[in-house]
Amino acid sequence: MPFVNSDRAILAGGSYGGYMANWIAGQPLGLRFKTLISHDGVFSPYGMLASDMPQALKGEFGGDPWDSKSALEAWDRYNPSLFTKNWKTPMLIIHSDQDFRCPITEGLSAYHVCRMKGIPSRFLNFPDENHFVLKRENSLKWYKTVLGWANKYTGVDGVKLKPPVSERYSKRVT
Repeated sequence: MPFVNSDRAILAGGSYGGYMANWIAGQPLGLRFKTLISHDGVFSPYGMLASDMPQALKGEFGGDPWDSKSALEAWDRYNPSLFTKNWKTPMLIIHSDQDFRCPITEGLSAYHVCRMKGIPSRFLNFPDENHFVLKRENSLKWYKTVLGWANKYTGVDGVKLKPPVSERYSKRVT
């Protein structure tokens, strides 16, 4: 696509897309992006045993890791944590404390790997949100952070967002 500037490409994903961002970070493709953004992404399928739906993992990987050699191999083949030796791309990691679908330890693990390896990174946390950022002010913070991070790594001048409606109209004379 001639209109796409691949020299400034970023990868961003949430939920399964966040898992893919974490997995791609360890693959050769991860080096082709200026930055990666992982929102509520899986760091390790084993860590997902602490989620509110561990039974779903069995279907995703063809069994529990203790069921068979092929199931164990599937758990490891697509386990982002096993490819962290290849992580080099700057990363924004977003996670919420009340996300029981993908426990916060998944986001913290990815963030700490980045910090331990000296990879430019940031952890954006929402203590009062779940798998989805739904509160208005939190949503605004999410967009400002994501766009600011993406702009920083793509060389785009900052895009000014309008202040929240509550701030724009709080000074209105009635």
